Amino acid sequence: MEEKYVKRFNRWQDHTIQQFGSFINLTISFNVILLSACFSFILKPNEFSFIEVCLGKFFLILAILSLGIGLVLGVFCQYNRLTDFRNTAKLIKMKSEQKSTLETNKHESYIDELGKITWQLLKCHLITLGCGSLFMMVSIFSKWL
Repeated sequence: MEEKYVKRFNRWQDHTIQQFGSFINLTISFNVILLSACFSFILKPNEFSFIEVCLGKFFLILAILSLGIGLVLGVFCQYNRLTDFRNTAKLIKMKSEQKSTLETNKHESYIDELGKITWQLLKCHLITLGCGSLFMMVSIFSKWL
């Protein structure tokens, strides 16, 4: 590959990594905001009349469970991503020290698995965030259902 394309690739790879991290942080923030709203509904039931409806309570509990699981998945996703970065740096060091190809190949396959796990965790995190948001909205509007 030509030098200018290598530079472009590296620059866009850096942007992708930064955007991915920002996206995870943003979704974790949304998760925390929605979870805190659910808890405020529970702590001040007199101000929120939909809590009196049995269906509203049920969906609020589902929202809290879904958002709680989503928050844990988001944190695991972030941790897995950091582990991936650490192991990638270790692989680069191994290659610069010209370690055996068998050892570096094993490490590369481990890093590939970490990347796949990160994407799977992100998908699960987004699904639970969406479900938690939907359950919360159903809980709020259950008074009129």
